[in-house]
Amino acid sequence: MKIDYTPELTQLLKFAGDTATAIRMYSKYGGGTPRNGNQYRDSAMAPVDLMFLSDAISQLLNIGGAIERGNPEQIVDTCHSVQKLFESYATDNPTFDPQAKPTFDYWAGLVDLGVAVMTLKGIQAKTVAAGFPKTDLSDLTTTPLTAEVVLGNCQATLPMQAFTDVGHSICVGPTGKGMSSVEAK
Repeated sequence: MKIDYTPELTQLLKFAGDTATAIRMYSKYGGGTPRNGNQYRDSAMAPVDLMFLSDAISQLLNIGGAIERGNPEQIVDTCHSVQKLFESYATDNPTFDPQAKPTFDYWAGLVDLGVAVMTLKGIQAKTVAAGFPKTDLSDLTTTPLTAEVVLGNCQATLPMQAFTDVGHSICVGPTGKGMSSVEAK
């Protein structure tokens, strides 16, 4: 069975484009001094900002490679690893210098780590909902995972644990972010 990750990959492509736009603001295109709206960034932060912004884009290479290889365990593990990295970017960590949080706080209006994290969780949940791999989902979210199920004209939101029969179309995605479906046969 092949899983359609098109909606999730579309979100990650948009994330990459937004991140590249932020990076471009450090070039002559942005006048040499990065500006987010009317707020100018301290040019001394440029090397740190460029490091973290470009790292975020480069992580998507790992996701693409895992999906291209088609190994469900690698897809889940890679998405989980990148998800945790992106979550760490959004938090202060006194053991690391420099910090990623100031970079992503400054560019938060353009580069939305939350959408990227939810998309990565969606890829993981979609892979597991399709029956691959037999993985514990408890670390995907702090709230119970649910999936939108559509059977004919009936629609319901159910906990992921409810899926023991994968012979139906299962729709998985962040609430309000457009649902995508998995056909398990």
